[in-house]
Amino acid sequence: MALTGLPLLVTGVVLTLLLGVATGLLWWRFGRHRLVVRAVLRPLALLLTEAVAVTTVAIGANRALEIYPSWSVLVGGVRTVEKTATAPSAGLEEWLHGQATQGHDNGLAFAWKPAQAPDWRLPTPPVVAVPAAYFRDSAARFPVIVVVAPRHAGPPAAGWDDHRVLQTARSGGSAVVVFVRLDDPAGALPVLSTSLPEQLDRDLRVQPGNWAVTGVGPAQPLALDLLRAPRYQTAALVNDGDRGPAGPLLDRVRHLPVGLNVVVVAAAPPGAGLVSTAAPHATTRLTAALRWVGQHTPPPLAPPLVDPTAPVPGGAR
Repeated sequence: MALTGLPLLVTGVVLTLLLGVATGLLWWRFGRHRLVVRAVLRPLALLLTEAVAVTTVAIGANRALEIYPSWSVLVGGVRTVEKTATAPSAGLEEWLHGQATQGHDNGLAFAWKPAQAPDWRLPTPPVVAVPAAYFRDSAARFPVIVVVAPRHAGPPAAGWDDHRVLQTARSGGSAVVVFVRLDDPAGALPVLSTSLPEQLDRDLRVQPGNWAVTGVGPAQPLALDLLRAPRYQTAALVNDGDRGPAGPLLDRVRHLPVGLNVVVVAAAPPGAGLVSTAAPHATTRLTAALRWVGQHTPPPLAPPLVDPTAPVPGGAR
């Protein structure tokens, strides 16, 4: 069971209730035994019930606050909390050059606030995660993955933790990953298809095409819509529930033009004729999607930008 999943919390509540009832029923039975037995069994029963109750409360708090997103983080005893920098509205490339010492080893995440950002009408500024390779190669242009999700979509809803976007972005390989939260996915289509890419072109060394988009939950249809824009060639649809994606959405995937790369990431394979990745726990779906799209985007390219994965003109399709 996932550490932040509902089944674990329900199990804790049920165990607490059962232990509480059992302790109450057996309390007087303990009284029939000798004093030594009563002195041992009664405190042990109380302590066990209290320990399970406190653990259940902790599980509930962790589910709400996402303090430990997985068992590995809990057992490892180390939780990395990133500090997201705030970049200037202009001269971003020069600012990044000044952050080279910090970004050279681990990359850098920052809140992106260009002068045009208020016109985008996004609930929060996009957060850009730049890979460490960006600081090591000053000539290359990098692939781009845009991740779109509802405003409050955290790991339990297949989204991301705003305090660990850099860790999440590493699943995308050498791509520059742009995390965008939305209130109105349909209304954000013009921004994500035109305005945001054009501004990112001006601010960072990114590739002009072969972008990827990852849509989480209600933003999945938007990800498919963006494939109509010339920049986007790859998409991942990340389901945020225990059931598979809706039938109409899957029908849209089946009828996409040839040459586009699309994967469906859900709790179980959605059906025949679709490329999919099964991720039973919602907390792992976004990283699974980023790994897949990262493998379907070009590597960093130095001018002239020649994508080694692109088909040869006049060759076989």
